[in-house]
Amino acid sequence: MPIVVRGRVAREDAPVKTPVAPGLDAASVGPWCYVRLPVLEQLKHPVDIHLLSPVLCQRGEMENRPDSTLDDVGEVARSKGVERLRTTAAALLVLVLVAGILGFLGVRSSTATAQGGGYELDLTYPRIARAGLDVPWKVTVHREDGFDGEIVLAIDTSYFEILEMRGRLPEPSAETAGDGLAYLTFDPPPGDEFTFALDVRIQAGRQWGESGSVSVMDGEKSAVTIYFDTWLVP
Repeated sequence: MPIVVRGRVAREDAPVKTPVAPGLDAASVGPWCYVRLPVLEQLKHPVDIHLLSPVLCQRGEMENRPDSTLDDVGEVARSKGVERLRTTAAALLVLVLVAGILGFLGVRSSTATAQGGGYELDLTYPRIARAGLDVPWKVTVHREDGFDGEIVLAIDTSYFEILEMRGRLPEPSAETAGDGLAYLTFDPPPGDEFTFALDVRIQAGRQWGESGSVSVMDGEKSAVTIYFDTWLVP
């Protein structure tokens, strides 16, 4: 690593000064030069920098200091590596802008349907969302000929970790939890369709999405189940 000296290179242990080289035009060298550290360590007397310059410059051990620390900026900025980096960054910015315009960075809901055990289960949920935004989450259970008993929904409790709960409609008549599932019990509605909705939004500061499941229970077993995923974007 070169060090910079100005005018003179001196060592504290040698008080004698050597003269400037006769006939040397100091202005042609400049008052500032780079002198490599091993060269200074070999000096036995204080030496005028202009006396050293013709020898050291010929040996490649000394060079004129740039006029500005910005002299090589243009060369670096025009290098192929920087150009590729700049092109990649611009392409990524365009992709983000296009995704935002098309709505891919907002809330995008999806609907899943499954049938089993005499039930038809529909789920509307956020497929893609962002932290702090309201999201839809609604379950519809259909059973031909109506419901002859309580309706029990089993929902994966890990999914609630990304949600900020503000309300449920309707409220369950009973609820329990176990084995990573929340069991919500509802009184049977009139007719052949039941709807349960959550008033929720994604928790602020959440960076990662979550997977979940919702089932209609038939006694101790699941009659029909839907598995789903919610992805979060910045």
